[in-house]
This record gives sequence, structure tokens and C-alpha cells, in this order.
Amino acid sequence: MTKYRYRGRDVSADEALDENGVLLDGFSMLVPTALRDALTTRRVTDGGTAGLHRPGPRVTADAAMRDAKQAAYDAYLHDVTNAWRGSQPREIEVKLLTGDAREDADAAYLEYVTNAWRGPRDSGKW
Repeated sequence: MTKYRYRGRDVSADEALDENGVLLDGFSMLVPTALRDALTTRRVTDGGTAGLHRPGPRVTADAAMRDAKQAAYDAYLHDVTNAWRGSQPREIEVKLLTGDAREDADAAYLEYVTNAWRGPRDSGKW
């Protein structure tokens, strides 16, 4: 049974909740954990359920989650390992806008610098 409290004393739900059912400031709600435990599913394990109360490493029980974690770690490791090489030089495409080669090159460079944070066109940030 859910209980509501205000400054240490028990109050009714009518006092603790507003018209939308939201808990008012200063009030607390106590929920029995025995009922909550039956509804949860285990997402983390250490190889079994017997030792979850003991300290030590935990792994996710979902194989797809483990694969996604490994893929993210591999991508991170690749980026860190190859960071010293720097990025590949990009060729800046010069568009003929004014007919003057210098002004066209300046405009192309300005566009490149302005949009460099977006990465390649297929990165999804465009």
C-alpha cells in the first residue's frame, strides 16, 4: 500500500497529490518494494543470479546489448589507436561563382571552414 508523508507525518493522497496526480513539493511517497521486485526483469548478471549481492564485475544479460557495447568499444579503440595519424587531407571543391579565381577560392574555403564541424556529407549532420 502506498503511503504519503509530509515532514514525518502520514497524510492522505488527497493532500499529497495535485489535481493531475503529481506529488506536491515537500511530500514523499513510500512504495512497498516487495511488490516492485516482482515486476522487474534482470538486465545485469554476473553469470548467474546467486551472487548479485556480492561485489565484483557485472555483465549485461542481453546478447544484442553486449554486441553493441563491443562494437562501440572497437570503434573507440580504432579512433584512439589511429588518432596520431591525423585526418586525411580533404580536397576543397572550388565552385565558379564570380569568375575571379581568387574570390572563388576564398568563398570555397570560407564554406569549407564554416561547415567543417559537420564532417562528411553522409554523417547525418547536414
